[in-house]
Amino acid sequence: MRWILSKRASADIDSIIRYTNAHFGAAQTEELLAAFIRASTRMGRVWSGERRCYIYRQHYVFYRTRQNDLFVTHIRNTRQRLPESWRKD
Repeated sequence: MRWILSKRASADIDSIIRYTNAHFGAAQTEELLAAFIRASTRMGRVWSGERRCYIYRQHYVFYRTRQNDLFVTHIRNTRQRLPESWRKD
């Protein structure tokens, strides 16, 4: 299924790329990005309303399933505190 990134998710990916590349190198960065796309969203669980979440390695991936794609809203490191509004219902 095709992934569509929100502006926020795109900025999150850019941040992840910079950090991973600086600390672990280009090969690890490419592997991580490819793995995000390969990861099964069937692992995702309902989070809040229509939002779903799955954890891949050390990242929460928040998304909504739509008719023809997955709309990724945010990607956060599991060490980051989630805003109160994101807390699970």
